[in-house]
Amino acid sequence: MKWFSVRINGGFVLILQAFFLQLVWSPDHNVFGETPDNLALAGSVFLVLLAAVGFVFLRPLGWLLAMLTQAICLVTALILRFSDPALLIPAQLTMLYAIGAVLYLNAHTVRGAFNESTPQFADPGEPE
Repeated sequence: MKWFSVRINGGFVLILQAFFLQLVWSPDHNVFGETPDNLALAGSVFLVLLAAVGFVFLRPLGWLLAMLTQAICLVTALILRFSDPALLIPAQLTMLYAIGAVLYLNAHTVRGAFNESTPQFADPGEPE
């Protein structure tokens, strides 16, 4: 099975992020909070789980969802970090994990796995 380590490591990173977001941002273990920031992070958990499935099957949509989720997490954590001083540590932990995930998702081996799984079309001007 080609790209097995990329599939397993990427799926593990994304599943770990879903548990991390749920643990840090909902201390009462309720998936859907009452505030807009909790709803954004609950949506991120759902997107992370979808991205993990797409990542295991090396679908380009899985990579795109993973990157979109990191952007949502970073923006939400930045807003929370500057809006409430009590949320400084959880927001910074979320940002740190999201930055690490973005670096992993843009690694050469991960990008290579997703570029190889998409069909490459020949340039019509080139002879075959």
